[in-house]
Amino acid sequence: LSTTYMSGSYADSYFDISAAGNAASGLSVFDADNGFRDVGITFVANYELNENWSVNGVGSFTRLIGDAAASPIVAERGSSNQFLGGLGFSYTFK
Repeated sequence: LSTTYMSGSYADSYFDISAAGNAASGLSVFDADNGFRDVGITFVANYELNENWSVNGVGSFTRLIGDAAASPIVAERGSSNQFLGGLGFSYTFK
């Protein structure tokens, strides 16, 4: 389980829409404040195929909250639900 706290400058950089941004994109002007950005859960799995090889997987779900979710970037053009997945192989030298 995880959560992320964002500073005011981070919120400004990634979630604010200025008047110029409004004119360029059509998104509503928005001033994001600091606060918790998201909550999430991550699963990691490893399966040994043999003495040397393993297959590894990761899956994650994160939900944007607060001003991050309320930003027009997310509310009008994106999604509060964020997914991540990955699959890999590893080799161990013995």
